[in-house]
Amino acid sequence: MARNDANAGIEVGDLDGLNRIYGPDGGVLTKSGETVLGVRDRCELGAFESWRKLFAPLVFESLRGASAGRVFVTTERLVFLREIDTWKQVKASMSPLGLPGAVVKEAELNRIKGAGGRQYFQLWTSGFSLAWAKRVDGLIGLRLVGRDGRKWRVVVHADIDDPPFFALIEGRFPRAGHNAGAVEVA
Repeated sequence: MARNDANAGIEVGDLDGLNRIYGPDGGVLTKSGETVLGVRDRCELGAFESWRKLFAPLVFESLRGASAGRVFVTTERLVFLREIDTWKQVKASMSPLGLPGAVVKEAELNRIKGAGGRQYFQLWTSGFSLAWAKRVDGLIGLRLVGRDGRKWRVVVHADIDDPPFFALIEGRFPRAGHNAGAVEVA
């Protein structure tokens, strides 16, 4: 699952982040001088390399069902960690044609989980500016612009609405361009 886009400041993966991004206990590992500003349990996160809602290239998949991940907001990063839920990740492939692939995926996920791996999404906030944010009950959607001009969409779902935590996430990004302050709260 590992994907590292160092130019953009985004990294996703699983076992490769153990003892580098997260510890065996599931907590985020901070870098020198970095401080954790906020933590929110029972979250889910999705990330896309486009602002489009249809056919946007997926960077990190948000899983359906009860939110079981944890978002960490630090002085430098936004980090999402979740335990591997094999069933949630293979059930969509459980059809006669997809069954062989689902069996292989299940075995790989169980291997990673057995080794203490979790799935992670890490974004270095200094590499992005905020073009637009929208908050609705239990969700914040961010449209970000990277230093290289590429557009990214990050969506954080929480089990309940948490305006102070969403404001913390939003506040970690400088405003982009002429639409500075284009924040929509529904």
